[in-house]
Amino acid sequence: MAVSVKGSLISSQVDISSKAELVDAEINTRTGPHVSVASLYRPPTNVQNGCNYIDDNLTAAINQLCIKYPENPIWIGRDANLPEIDWRSDSVTGCKYNQNINSKFLTYCNKNGLEQTVDLPTRYDNLLDILLTNRPSLMSRTDSVLGVSDHQGILASSLVKPRYKRPVK
Repeated sequence: MAVSVKGSLISSQVDISSKAELVDAEINTRTGPHVSVASLYRPPTNVQNGCNYIDDNLTAAINQLCIKYPENPIWIGRDANLPEIDWRSDSVTGCKYNQNINSKFLTYCNKNGLEQTVDLPTRYDNLLDILLTNRPSLMSRTDSVLGVSDHQGILASSLVKPRYKRPVK
């Protein structure tokens, strides 16, 4: 899991004190606050007892990120493995997966003002790969693209203008 940033952009790694599978980078913008870009992975485990540790750490890391950057645009994406969340209606559908796991993740997203912007399936008919943001007005579009695994990739376009490093002459 990684957040890759083009070498010509001014960016830095952000330390999140958590055991969750989440990494974060801060990208400087031309004007306004930095953008926090994070990548997360939640294993497709469905067992309640095994998931408490994973989900508690993941939701705590997301919460920590949102508290650390209350004024900054935040983008958190990748594989959440929560196919029964209906992001359009902010509800949990179906009963194949543990409802508490889905509800807890959805509650933490709502509590932190995060909206999910991907509306296309990313693995078969399931929406597993997500892009959460606290500033959906800055996202111009999200599309799925052919991935390098069994998931489709997510390509997001933003209205944010990054700050570039000056070339060394």
